[in-house]
Amino acid sequence: MKKLWSAIGIPLVLAIAACSGDKGTTATEQQSTVGPQGPKGDPGPKGDLGPQGEAGAKGEPGPKGEPGLKGDPGLKGDPGLKGDKGLTGDRGPQGIQGTQGPQGAKGAPGAFPGTIHSYGGNNGTVSCDTFCEDLSRLNWHPGESGTCIAAQLHIQANPSLIASLDGRWVACGKVPNESWFGMWKSQTDIIECHCLNF
Repeated sequence: MKKLWSAIGIPLVLAIAACSGDKGTTATEQQSTVGPQGPKGDPGPKGDLGPQGEAGAKGEPGPKGEPGLKGDPGLKGDPGLKGDKGLTGDRGPQGIQGTQGPQGAKGAPGAFPGTIHSYGGNNGTVSCDTFCEDLSRLNWHPGESGTCIAAQLHIQANPSLIASLDGRWVACGKVPNESWFGMWKSQTDIIECHCLNF
């Protein structure tokens, strides 16, 4: 707008001055002043955006960093509490007693005139006192007669209600079949008699 005003104002002033000269004006009258500047015009419309530039090439990825140092292992935890002791298992059945080995040779007589023999042939129907003496001459131990000094039970029946008595030492006058009637098995159980023979 300012440029438009300047383009119109200057020729207009010159034209007015020319007209005044024709009428015989003086040099003082011919001199004129430039009028005040007009108001500033409104700004013009905003121009369109230029085309968008192409995106630059993607850079290559940087080198991969080295792995960090491995950390120290943590502290070892405290051991757990000791568990309760398990229940004791049931006692297994007693094994069958092996057969008695052959009797050793009779030793030479010593200073004591007697000899101790062990006999396992008593089925418990008589005491070891009776078995050692063999006064009835039933030949439980042929040719020998003596006195009982010890008696030991051997429970070989399986199962047996008196299995806990196996190996028990008893008095020479004990008759097992009478003492444990109904539980003593004379077919398998024996009482070993230790006899002193003269």
